[in-house]
Amino acid sequence: RGAPTDADALLVAGLFEQGEARARADVDSLRASHGDNTLEVAAASDVLVRALVLNGKAAHDETLALAKRSVRIKEAHYGTERVELVPSLLNFCDVLSAAVDFNQAIAVARRAVGLSERTAGADSRDVGTALYHLGSALAAARRDDDALEVLERSVQLRERALDGTDVDIARALEDLGLVLQRKGDYGRAGVALRRARAIQEASNLNHPAYVRTLNLIADQLWFEGHPLESRDASKRAVELAERTLRADHPTVALSLRFLAATLAVLGDLGQSIELKKRALAIAKRNFGATHPVLAEYSHSLGIAELDHGDYPS
Repeated sequence: RGAPTDADALLVAGLFEQGEARARADVDSLRASHGDNTLEVAAASDVLVRALVLNGKAAHDETLALAKRSVRIKEAHYGTERVELVPSLLNFCDVLSAAVDFNQAIAVARRAVGLSERTAGADSRDVGTALYHLGSALAAARRDDDALEVLERSVQLRERALDGTDVDIARALEDLGLVLQRKGDYGRAGVALRRARAIQEASNLNHPAYVRTLNLIADQLWFEGHPLESRDASKRAVELAERTLRADHPTVALSLRFLAATLAVLGDLGQSIELKKRALAIAKRNFGATHPVLAEYSHSLGIAELDHGDYPS
């Protein structure tokens, strides 16, 4: 109800900066015309939160405040048991995960799954979507066994409800592949990730969502013993990220760090260190100096400088 469609279309097209700007303008306009605590503003805020998440700002305080507020507005109008709450709850789950509040993220996602099951049926597409967000939160919390069970069910429901080439299936397959990689099940991980890659390539090779696919494929190739092919996939990921995302997007940082790790093993330590420095700087600008994710970037750079003999750094 009241959700703007133009911002949605921009996000689907992968134009995250423009989508965020349009969604922000829509929220401001609806606040001016309808008031702060209306359902119209809550629906528009859902789109803005999704835009902020896609644009790499999930860990920002503004995003968390918006996500929480949208849930509260809807609860004030609908109560706590209406399906209209689900989009806001799933946004809230994703933002809580980015804030490393995994227990609350998982609880919020389970609530969304329950609402979807009661209103749309246990085998519905809506449940598949809610399960995807729950599985992602479980994976972020490193609860890999639980995440694997949830994500497998999400993939099954999405495959049953959607055309086999729908990119929503690819997204669930990617999270499933990531969890399988962590568990050392590289055979199954490779099947899931190559299916995701085929779906994304058939949909749009130039979409920023393909960056994550390439990063996961690069990891998979590394685990399978193909470092040169892994490097090439990482280079493609960096090129696409830099071309389609804002310069300081955290996905750019992650892609740089993955490429840097492979280059180090292949002997190009100087270039690896430069990329790790760039990645750390981008991560700091996005997450601040105290976010736990900074530990991964700092540790990676520190080890590289140690190997290079740069002990003071």
